[in-house]
Amino acid sequence: MEALQAQSKGENTFEGGINNGTPNFYIQDSQSSDEYGFDTFDYPALSMGKGWVAYGDNGGGNTNMLANYRNNQLTRAVGTKFQKYASGWSDIGTALTNTDWDSTNFNNKIIMTNGSDNVKYFDGTTFGDLSANALKGKFITNNTIRVYIGNISGKEDWIYFSKYLDETNW
Repeated sequence: MEALQAQSKGENTFEGGINNGTPNFYIQDSQSSDEYGFDTFDYPALSMGKGWVAYGDNGGGNTNMLANYRNNQLTRAVGTKFQKYASGWSDIGTALTNTDWDSTNFNNKIIMTNGSDNVKYFDGTTFGDLSANALKGKFITNNTIRVYIGNISGKEDWIYFSKYLDETNW
């Protein structure tokens, strides 16, 4: 019996373009059915990180969320505070529930939820409640046109979404 030859696959640049007129099973290897955000200019993508870095002190509590705001600012929920880093941690919001938070960046805001507090946002200068009708879920994400919140108390397996390009309208 003849041994099978190993085939290696490299990076796919999808030079065949987007093909959304054919079922995914039948598209060619060089095509994609629907993609967003692929960057093939920095290939190879594998690189070494700079290792452990200390960014100030622990803030006096457990870090419940560590997230980027846009592409240039580090934020965290620590204890009952929300903070941003700029050569040191500074408080942006206080009196929050000391629990795990989840976040997503959408429409130039970082939007945060924890299932207990009102859904919060930070736009670089203002921190506050996102909307009176935003649901208090434990998980949040977006797909560039809507924000999705899930795991609402009593409806843990439901996912709710905002209006098209409007994170304040639920």
